[in-house]
Amino acid sequence: MTSCAAAAVVLCPGHGVYIGERGCDPALGVNWIIAPFQAGEGAAFVQHVKRAVELAHEDPTATLVFSGGATKAETPTSEAQSYLTLAEHLGVLDAALRERTLLEEYARDSLENLAYTAALIQERAGPTPVPSPKMQVVGWEFKRARFMQHAEALNLDITYKGLGVCSDLESATAAEKRTLALFSEDPLGNVHLLDKRRQRNPHQRQRPYRAKIARDIVW
Repeated sequence: MTSCAAAAVVLCPGHGVYIGERGCDPALGVNWIIAPFQAGEGAAFVQHVKRAVELAHEDPTATLVFSGGATKAETPTSEAQSYLTLAEHLGVLDAALRERTLLEEYARDSLENLAYTAALIQERAGPTPVPSPKMQVVGWEFKRARFMQHAEALNLDITYKGLGVCSDLESATAAEKRTLALFSEDPLGNVHLLDKRRQRNPHQRQRPYRAKIARDIVW
């Protein structure tokens, strides 16, 4: 993809690492490296990828971004790279859309999905400052409030597209409430969530971003 300022972005945050082969059933748990509490959620991750690709097809000016770092000790493959592989295996990513698809491979949580995607877009535009793009974010419906809270903290303009059936919505909603409370006290997650983020960087990778929106987040 050539360097340019993207006015619109479709962002698909990762939730695990897809390890399936072409022709497999990507909904099956054996094709994912995910946490035990995520068992059975492969079909929802497939939905997220398909919907993000659909939205990017609907807007020929939009940049499609898969975001997510190398969060699993079992593999150095990033969530973002694995989602791109999934899209290719699904046959939904044509050559034209692939040309306007980017990988954000360092995010360790939802706030970083937004911030690092914005940083990636800004830095690809070159040294001249550009406005942050409008983002359509595809993910779990129960995470809508969190992403909207992040967008406000980061001064980003997003529209959230929530979908997918969570394997244990009651537990997920309760955990989400606790996470929202932590981010309310610490909007960038630089204190309460720092240890959790660092645990999600088992390969000790260093982010490359120089934009302020990224540097404001403690690595």
